Amino acid sequence: MPFVSLATDRAASFSQAIPHGKDRVDLSGADAFKNLILPLSKASDHARSVFGHGHGPEFSTVFARAAFSVAVLDAPMILIEGPDRTFDPVYSPWVRVIRQEPNIDRIGIDTPFRHYAIDAVHIDFLDEYLEKHLFPFAQEFTLRAEKLGEVFLDGGEVPNLHRWKWNEIQKWSGAPPRPSAR
Repeated sequence: MPFVSLATDRAASFSQAIPHGKDRVDLSGADAFKNLILPLSKASDHARSVFGHGHGPEFSTVFARAAFSVAVLDAPMILIEGPDRTFDPVYSPWVRVIRQEPNIDRIGIDTPFRHYAIDAVHIDFLDEYLEKHLFPFAQEFTLRAEKLGEVFLDGGEVPNLHRWKWNEIQKWSGAPPRPSAR
C-alpha cells in the first residue's frame, strides 16, 4: 500500500538543530534519539510484548493488529538528502524515520534485527496525515484482515516468498482441520 511503501520521504537518521550564534547550527542526534526515537521504539517493544503472540498450543488464536509510532513536532522539519546536499535543504511536513537495532531479546520473530518506522509529522500537517494517509490505511488494513480471517487462524502461504501481494495469500494447505464449535 502507498502508505507503507511510497507515502513519504525516509530518513535513516534524525537530528535536532541547535543554533549557536548567527551563522552556526549544530546537529544533535543524541537528543533526538533520547527524547523521541528511543521512547517510541521502547513503546513499540512493549506493545509487541503485550499484544503480540507467542508459539505453542496456548497461542492458538492470532488477531491482526497494527500499531503506529507517530511523533508530532511543532518545529521546522528540514530534510537533507545527503552529505553533498547540505546547502539544498527540503522542507518536509512528514518524514518516516527507519531504525534497525539488534534483536538481542529476540522479541517477536526470531530474527537478528528489529525494525522500527517512526513517522515524524509537523503539527500543521497532522490533520492531513490522519485523514488522507493513516486512516485510509487503517481502513484498508481492516478490510484485508477480515478477508484473510482463516489465514490468521490456520496459517497461510504465498506462491513466492520474496515477491508476493496480499491477495495471493492462501490458507496453509498443511493446516490440520479446526475443531468445530459445539
